[in-house]
Amino acid sequence: SVRGGRKNQRMDFEQLWTRSYPGVVLVNGLNHMVVGTVDKPVQFDSNFTAVLVDLDGQWRLVAYHSTKVPEA
Repeated sequence: SVRGGRKNQRMDFEQLWTRSYPGVVLVNGLNHMVVGTVDKPVQFDSNFTAVLVDLDGQWRLVAYHSTKVPEA
């Protein structure tokens, strides 16, 4: 969908939880998103996990996964 032109208009994170290990940080949380075009925005929440690795002294995002939270 990103290749098709969908843009993230807004991303708000909360309930962040981190775990660190030598050279690795895992981040989990809740992401409130607004995506799509300005005239037709789509809003939803997703739970996410990000994996960052220290590569030669610079933190790099190496994996990211999110799952849409079902609407209540």
